[in-house]
Amino acid sequence: MVQATDRRIVAHLLRCDPARRARSVRWREMGLSGPGQIAQVDPLSALPPMANLKKSTMRILVAEDDTTSRRLLEVSLARSGYEVLPVADGHEAWRVLESPAPPRLVILDWMMPGRDGIDICRELRSQQRDAYIYVMLVTTKTKAEDIVAGLEAGADDYLAKPYDPHELRCRVANGVRILDLQSQLAGKIEELETALGHVKHLQGLLPICMYCKKIRDDKDTWHRLETYIEKNSSAMFSHSLCEDCREEHYPALSSVSD
Repeated sequence: MVQATDRRIVAHLLRCDPARRARSVRWREMGLSGPGQIAQVDPLSALPPMANLKKSTMRILVAEDDTTSRRLLEVSLARSGYEVLPVADGHEAWRVLESPAPPRLVILDWMMPGRDGIDICRELRSQQRDAYIYVMLVTTKTKAEDIVAGLEAGADDYLAKPYDPHELRCRVANGVRILDLQSQLAGKIEELETALGHVKHLQGLLPICMYCKKIRDDKDTWHRLETYIEKNSSAMFSHSLCEDCREEHYPALSSVSD
């Protein structure tokens, strides 16, 4: 009789509280009976197998003060093959981000003890860093002005609670793809800069002798034309003899040719 009464109370709470009902759906999707089972979940077996999922070793920082939400995020991401670094407040999150090798992807709860996620995002974007950090804000704030405020603070994506595990994985995968593309682009830029460093350009006004055609450099030294060009560019010369010069300087050779 007591158990039946408890079930009726739970059913009533679920009908009256949409958020509670949504969390119950999430737990059932993960094969859990409720929040009390979260702590005993094996991250690699709690979720059903995912088809066509490419494993990744991307490190992800998860900053969430609510134990249940943080564990759900950790389980879902670990099941997808990511290395998860969970923290419970904003100060811990910032310490991780200030470390020598911080994660490239960060999931921040908007409201946390210590420092809010949006404050962390603003300070992160105000810094000049060698590697870009992709930031996703997770929050119950779903109004348009809240979403705009989060994106203006520098967030790359925005996920409303209660979130769908499949949507979470897709959004994280999009973030990983953007970071991969950015890394490839940075590599191409570095290759281009290295190549340009080996290229020499001749430009500006070059003083040249009107008779011998020597060129004067910025140290007032005169050089033969080919010597100056070879020194200041990647061009090289192979000497030959034009027809006019052959007739003028080697008339005998010209008559033989004719």
